[in-house]
Amino acid sequence: MRAAGTDSTYYLDEGLRLWGTSAVGSATPGMDMNYNHNFEPGPSCAVNCGGGSGNINERMVFTASPDTSIRVFDTFFFNQQKKIAIRDPIIGPLRVAFDATSGQQYLFGITTRGLVVVSLPTITNINPQAPPRR
Repeated sequence: MRAAGTDSTYYLDEGLRLWGTSAVGSATPGMDMNYNHNFEPGPSCAVNCGGGSGNINERMVFTASPDTSIRVFDTFFFNQQKKIAIRDPIIGPLRVAFDATSGQQYLFGITTRGLVVVSLPTITNINPQAPPRR
């Protein structure tokens, strides 16, 4: 799964075929996937399309929004799952990292005031398990 964006997040498979989009807003500076994301949309998608573990809560992408928030989208249905408020808008790269000691995921972003670090909450995917594509 590849994601790219400017005013939206575009979801591409390994062959760079477009599978879907999520509208975020103008000037979307950064995005990154859930650290455990191991999901590829497309013909190879089996019944457990939630990723390598089959956990649909790992099927998420985090995108910086111009309205001082981080928006979280499902990478199969492309709909918003959560909106995480932050103080300042992200103006640069956005990265997700995993602390193996605590099991916590952190999101790092650049704002006009410097680096922001967000402890990512547990996000429950509201979508069903993805059906196989035919």
